[in-house]
Amino acid sequence: MTESQIRKLALDKIKKQGGVAWYPKKVKWHETDVWGIFDILILYPPSNFVPIQITSKSNMATRKKKILYFYNK
Repeated sequence: MTESQIRKLALDKIKKQGGVAWYPKKVKWHETDVWGIFDILILYPPSNFVPIQITSKSNMATRKKKILYFYNK
């Protein structure tokens, strides 16, 4: 499954759960992650904020390291 397919599934699920999602537009040759790590920002009213990283199963270990590094800075 590609990242765009996973994003579409995630956005559908977020909408069904009553959340509001935002993600930056993809731009060729540029980093488009929020804060260099997350792909989607979600707000579940009234104030539950959730950042999401989307990746394929084969790339999970790399993304996990990236997220852990971000939180342990």
